[in-house]
Amino acid sequence: MEGLLDGFKLWGPFAVFCVAILVFGWRVLNRREDKLEARMNEGFGTLKDSINQLRNDIQQINIRLDANSQAFHADMSKLTEKIEANSHDLRVEIARLN
Repeated sequence: MEGLLDGFKLWGPFAVFCVAILVFGWRVLNRREDKLEARMNEGFGTLKDSINQLRNDIQQINIRLDANSQAFHADMSKLTEKIEANSHDLRVEIARLN
């Protein structure tokens, strides 16, 4: 029994020290992981905001392209009508001259 008590006296502080280091290390590592996770979440939040902004910009560009395309087609239709009218007038004039 005395040998056991002597063993506790000798190894007890060392065991307490090791357990304290393990607990402290565990706590530090968990905090570090939490901070890293928070940073990653913050980074992903920033990335999500950037992606959403890009999507909005692309939607605005698509809206402008559609409007420009419709305006272009309307102008082309007007020009086509004018060309057809002029070619009809030219045919009539050529037929009259012959």
